[in-house]
Amino acid sequence: MKDFKTGLIILWGLFFYDCFWVFKTDVMVAVAKSLNSPIKLMFPLGPELAKFSILGLGDMIIPGCYVAQCIKYDVDNFLAKNKSMSMSGFKASYYNYAMIGYSLSI
Repeated sequence: MKDFKTGLIILWGLFFYDCFWVFKTDVMVAVAKSLNSPIKLMFPLGPELAKFSILGLGDMIIPGCYVAQCIKYDVDNFLAKNKSMSMSGFKASYYNYAMIGYSLSI
């Protein structure tokens, strides 16, 4: 459980770090607009294609890694409680909540 909490704290720290650099300064937006490489997804905000919403791969990959750690945590806890190594009756509760939150945030 200690590693799970550590990951959650790091994820929240990165969230606030990202919020600061994106919304309080122009640094991240300027860098993202100047790079013409496949590290960002651009979604048009209107039919005239003048303004775009930018989603960086870091905004998808880092939380996605945390979701993957949630499924590992669920499996490890289940196997620690069931010594039979059978996955029948397995419920991925942390993973399901993390996936719902990840889907809603994207």
